[in-house]
Amino acid sequence: MPYQNISAALSQEDKDAIRESLDTIRAKLSFLITLTTDERKQQKKMGPKSRGYLDNCLAAAVNNPNIIPPDFNVGEFGKDVKLWGDLEECLTGVQQLASEIEDTQMGVGNEALTAGNEVYAIVKNAAKRSPGLKPIAEQLGAQFAGQGNRKKGSSTTPSNLGKAA
Repeated sequence: MPYQNISAALSQEDKDAIRESLDTIRAKLSFLITLTTDERKQQKKMGPKSRGYLDNCLAAAVNNPNIIPPDFNVGEFGKDVKLWGDLEECLTGVQQLASEIEDTQMGVGNEALTAGNEVYAIVKNAAKRSPGLKPIAEQLGAQFAGQGNRKKGSSTTPSNLGKAA
């Protein structure tokens, strides 16, 4: 669906229900872990090709128990392979939801900033006629402090596009 103006609100009840749903998800995934940066670097990374490889390894282990050492736990290996697939399915859904939330937040932020800039322009213009609004205009204008004060040649601007350096 193409992006259009977003006009929505979340009630406190909705936010509470969302938090409770997230808590339920965390409770259902109570075995989740958190890795340090170093631990993440040390982990073997599994992707779609690895999944096929592991399915084949599991089938080989299950179908040829006579060659598997007794201290190798085929059942636990099978649980790991299945859990990885189940988590991949969960992760895909959560990533899609997170992407939709981020896009919506970006769209709403754009709408809010556009409206805020309109308010600032109105206040700034009104402050010319009503000196009591000048402090408000200055406060709002602080958002833009430092913009437009770049040294020439430090960035690409419409005036220096296409000019040889």
